[in-house]
Amino acid sequence: MSFNSIVFIWIFLPSVILGYLILSIKPVFSIQNVFLILASLLFYSWGDMESLPFLLSVTAFSWLGGIILSKVRKKTIVLFFFISCLIGCLLFYKYWNFFILQINNIFHVSVQVRESWAPLGISFILFQSVSYLADTYKGKIQADKNPVGVALYITFFPQLITGPIVRYTDVKSQLYNRKVSLESAKYGIKRFIRGLGKKVILADCMGHIVDTILSFDPSKWGSLFAWIVLIGYSLQIYYDFSGYTDMALGLGKAFGFVLPENFNLPYMSESIQEFWRRWHITLSSWFRDYVYIPLGGNRKGNLRTYINLSAVFFLTGLWHGADWNFIFWGMWHGTFMLAERLFLGKYLKKSPCKGLNYLYTVFVVFTGWMFFRISSAGTVFSLLKLLFIPTPVSNDISLYYFINPYTISMLFLGILLCGPLQYFLLEIKKTICRDKKIYQRTSYWGTGILYSIILIYSLTQVVSSTYSAFIYQQF
Repeated sequence: MSFNSIVFIWIFLPSVILGYLILSIKPVFSIQNVFLILASLLFYSWGDMESLPFLLSVTAFSWLGGIILSKVRKKTIVLFFFISCLIGCLLFYKYWNFFILQINNIFHVSVQVRESWAPLGISFILFQSVSYLADTYKGKIQADKNPVGVALYITFFPQLITGPIVRYTDVKSQLYNRKVSLESAKYGIKRFIRGLGKKVILADCMGHIVDTILSFDPSKWGSLFAWIVLIGYSLQIYYDFSGYTDMALGLGKAFGFVLPENFNLPYMSESIQEFWRRWHITLSSWFRDYVYIPLGGNRKGNLRTYINLSAVFFLTGLWHGADWNFIFWGMWHGTFMLAERLFLGKYLKKSPCKGLNYLYTVFVVFTGWMFFRISSAGTVFSLLKLLFIPTPVSNDISLYYFINPYTISMLFLGILLCGPLQYFLLEIKKTICRDKKIYQRTSYWGTGILYSIILIYSLTQVVSSTYSAFIYQQF
């Protein structure tokens, strides 16, 4: 089940909200928690029933690991065992075939690969479990003796499949003491509508255009299509993933949970270092705290720092997918991170024209997305070549299908909403809306009408369009 499906919007979500509101008349958190766990298991199994035993096993394993870690003296050995088992699951389900294929190619053997299948949301589920055990080991949290608390932490459906990667410290106080107010419910609904609009209006439109172009032979693309793919996919993946995050945070808020933010206008960054502080924030912080710092961080000299950074970005790429294009994408970003630490960062800070910083970051990020989207390196380089060598689109292709008033307006809106408009509105708020009452009154009516329009149009798209899964659902 996905947030942008008819079943979720029209049946599952209203039923769960109604049931939760009934239980909230005389709130008993243990009953509410069990209700949310059952709803989450239904949500998860609807998408892939075969994955349900995996989710239940990881949940029980994590709870048991926390209990044992809180009681034994030799915590390091216990932690190593439990985390090795969790990471072993990830390696087996997600990377086994990739490693076997590399062995076959290198040693010219024919080791049989397994059937290509991995539990839904495996990377997000296991990373949350690892963080729970690691934080218990470090003493940052006390192991939860109540299996219901751990189960809700891991299985809570808004963040279960595609994040954000939640840490137990983020929600421990909310598992047993939370309150849903009218204001929080309104905020949650608006946040969900915003995310739904990002996904079904902007991301799916960009995705359809990009997928159609990439289905053609590269010799027919021309420079125009190369630029459309570069910009279109960069907007698609941003609105697809940040849209999911908005929906997840909105749903969490509606049930009384404050989940961590995952995006902060990443395309307005002035460097790659800043980009990774704004893009997929929970993943970046996870790798920082559980990989980079344990490896030594920047505490053991420059050379060790560069090695640690390279390891983190290699793993970041590999986390996204078991293929060389993802690894290359990770190392692409890692290379510029190292360059900024070595020398480039100084020039970026001193740059008199911040616009050049934005252009540099956008160029690096957007180019990197091409390796992320297209598995063939040769195809990517052909596309990048077309960006700078003017080449006409093949006469066999109708340009109006791609360049028409609707697609142009969606492209323009996508560019505007990924940062420029937000900065402009912030300045208006600072300079024009001095009167707080006027601002609140106009903001209330304006946003109410706007969100109503977004919801209605989004629902028409959900009903009339072909279902499109979220990009990060595959990870």
